[in-house]
Amino acid sequence: LFATAAEADHRHLLIRLCAAEPLIAVHWLASQDAPDPLVVREAVLRFIAGRSAAIDSAVRRLIASSQDRDLVRAVVHRARSENSLPLLQILMRRLQAQADGDLPLDPEPLLQHRITATVFASPYLSPTPLRPLATALEQRVHPLARAPLERFFARHGRDRPVDR
Repeated sequence: LFATAAEADHRHLLIRLCAAEPLIAVHWLASQDAPDPLVVREAVLRFIAGRSAAIDSAVRRLIASSQDRDLVRAVVHRARSENSLPLLQILMRRLQAQADGDLPLDPEPLLQHRITATVFASPYLSPTPLRPLATALEQRVHPLARAPLERFFARHGRDRPVDR
């Protein structure tokens, strides 16, 4: 049904299908080469609205590789409001992909700040894997997004205490 709607270029039907079956929709979209960003946004947002505690690997891939600023903003908001560990981990992987150069940095400085503030201020993520990520991002992100990294280093240090 999803493939038939996509072939006929019925975006509205795809969006309705995402509402009816978000799990099937995200799996189908993850298997596509170039899915419609609006349909991806709809499917992912509907999926995380009901299941942010158990996020599927297909959803992780769609969020981590998304260039849709509105989708990323919504995920950041949801991660902050619910303190959702799975969403925080996805945002951390997204930052890692950006630090590695696999994904371009978000062009909007405020969005960069919101993501770094959400990840690096979270009490639910261990500072040990975040230290090398913060170091890698420090010179790459916009100056506005460096403030959460500086606060992270002030709170947790640049090195682990056992490494000093």
